[in-house]
Amino acid sequence: MLISSLLGPSWIQMPANPAAGTPAASLSFQDLSTATASSPSSIQSGYFGPLAWILFAGLVVLSFATYISGNRIIAIVTAIIGFIVLVVTLLALKGPSTWAQFIDTVPNIRLGGYLMLVGLLTLVAYAVFKFTIHQPQISTAIDSSDHMN
Repeated sequence: MLISSLLGPSWIQMPANPAAGTPAASLSFQDLSTATASSPSSIQSGYFGPLAWILFAGLVVLSFATYISGNRIIAIVTAIIGFIVLVVTLLALKGPSTWAQFIDTVPNIRLGGYLMLVGLLTLVAYAVFKFTIHQPQISTAIDSSDHMN
């Protein structure tokens, strides 16, 4: 889901603004990359450059490592990094806008944005689940009933 969100679906629908003379537009990740290249927010311009690709690919690799190994340490690292990626993503989407302005644009999120959010939340939830599941303990105690015969 994460990688597919970067490959084409619209992330945000920008409504027309007759006062400014701008038409409505659907912006994909690539469109946002172009639009934010000169953003005053370095997180936003970096994120919509190569940073999102690096973060998403790294998180997918960590999630796969968690799945293959079942290691609780890798799982918690994946959850922490996933949460950090989620925060960076929200800061990048917010950009130089105020939080109130950002919240006003939330209804304009489209398929690409939802794929990204659901993908991030799914990987974080999976990593937390893998961390919290009980792993069986190997017992070294010898059952005394085996030695009775």
